[in-house]
Amino acid sequence: MGYNQPTGSDNTGKIGANNYKSENKKFLHKLIFTPKDHVISTQTLAETQSTWLTDIKQTTGRIFPSPVIVEISDNTGEPVTVEFPNGDKRTIALADYDITGYWDVPDSVVRELFTLNNKQYDAYLVWQNGAIEGRTADGTTFNSKRVKELNVMRRTLPDGSTVQRVMFGITFSDKQDFEEDTVYVNPSELSSGSWDAQELDSLRGVDLTATDAGGSYIITLTVKDEHGVGVEGLSTTPSTDIVATGGTINSITDDGGGTYSLTMADGTSTTVNLVAAASISLSTAFIESNGASSAVSPSA
Repeated sequence: MGYNQPTGSDNTGKIGANNYKSENKKFLHKLIFTPKDHVISTQTLAETQSTWLTDIKQTTGRIFPSPVIVEISDNTGEPVTVEFPNGDKRTIALADYDITGYWDVPDSVVRELFTLNNKQYDAYLVWQNGAIEGRTADGTTFNSKRVKELNVMRRTLPDGSTVQRVMFGITFSDKQDFEEDTVYVNPSELSSGSWDAQELDSLRGVDLTATDAGGSYIITLTVKDEHGVGVEGLSTTPSTDIVATGGTINSITDDGGGTYSLTMADGTSTTVNLVAAASISLSTAFIESNGASSAVSPSA
């Protein structure tokens, strides 16, 4: 190659389409926010549900599936061109991919959504047909798309004809992530081990309330999320999901509706909590304790 010669290639990729049409991905269902340059090492791992659950529940480097998107607008601009007096035209800049959208969520989640601001995140796209869209840096890995700016802008005020929503905007920083390097996996179409990526959710905080049950060595524990809904199905084996310090749990009874009866070894003051989110026995339970609660079980 000589001086001042461009390094581009004359070769083009294999663009044969055999008259096939684009996949019907339907509507953008949600975004999965990730730390910068999040990477899954292989397609097989990207198609495995536990890969995503692990990253959602881990203590550091978590990923955050967004609420369901109920409305969206593609704001990607047109290329910037310049026209010369002799009639020639040159494209000098290509616009970034940019979208705005709305989430329909309750007040307890509204306040949490604004904590997404001033963070350095990238993102995967989840479509209504079950596809997760990312990018590949080397033809093997599955990476999140690079984000230039993410803004949770405002909540809308209902006027009697609409409901409250939260508006967000996201601008991606590299067109190549949506063009040359774009890839997707669709776990719902696997012949075995299929699952629906639309069901991925971020962790919900749950409140624990331990009280004296009035019976011999019994503590009543209620586990409710921030909407006041009880969390059912936690393990009744002591120290599996429910743990205690300062006292010993002999047995656990699930009373339904998020209420559990803990039979203690004695009347010692006891602090009760849940294990870390990653250790909760319900593999698809997206919950994390907001803090421990204490009680004294009455003596026999």
